[in-house]
Amino acid sequence: MKRGLMSLNINTVIFKCLLLLSVCRFGFADTFVVALYESGSPPLFFEKSSSKTGIYKDVLTLIGSITGDQFEYKYYPARRAMRIFETAGYDIEPGINPAWREAAEIQGLYTVPFSKANDVIVFRKNETKKSSKPEDLAGERVGTINGFVYPYFSSAFNSGLVLREDTRTELQLMAMLSRKRLDQILIRKDTAEYHITTDPQFNNLEIGPVIGFVPIMFRFHPDKTDAIERFNKAIERLKDRREIEQIYNRYH
Repeated sequence: MKRGLMSLNINTVIFKCLLLLSVCRFGFADTFVVALYESGSPPLFFEKSSSKTGIYKDVLTLIGSITGDQFEYKYYPARRAMRIFETAGYDIEPGINPAWREAAEIQGLYTVPFSKANDVIVFRKNETKKSSKPEDLAGERVGTINGFVYPYFSSAFNSGLVLREDTRTELQLMAMLSRKRLDQILIRKDTAEYHITTDPQFNNLEIGPVIGFVPIMFRFHPDKTDAIERFNKAIERLKDRREIEQIYNRYH
């Protein structure tokens, strides 16, 4: 009888210890609404109807496995997503550099960087130029995404030296370049590589020089300030293990 009681007490203690560990790990866990663009931006993220997840979702899943946080994804047009952040319509905007949101009414708070964004010029094959200076593209039609900021080309666009032509999505950009409706485009290297590799209609395109790169972070609404510290710790741990790098490699 005593032995059975002792066994019961030990099991109770073990259960309480496990419960305490669970509370310590997940006690501050939350469910965050994450904004993605409805058109998708493969391989960073895919449109809502796709069965593929993409880099940003995969990174957040790893972060959640450490912090206990969960994520709900909502899809918006790019410009609308930027406005909705102002009204706390969502909590996290992934893959952002603070320079891209300088004009925002609410700046938001940023985690430590989890990767970097390399922007490149993409040309049609046999039309590639080695230089990345805007002056070398004077008078030409350069495709961009509506609402996106391109600091390294802003002076050339504002002065009219280079003609900026906006589209809604990276896929539209690449299609217009392929069909000779644009002379060049500015685009994320990850995105250009993905589409050129996976879509035969773009086998006439070629990636040119990197024109700029910036670290990218998760942008949090100020209402979620308390989450920054645990996200930073999780990101640093994942970087040390090279797990984020492995995610990027899977999509290349």
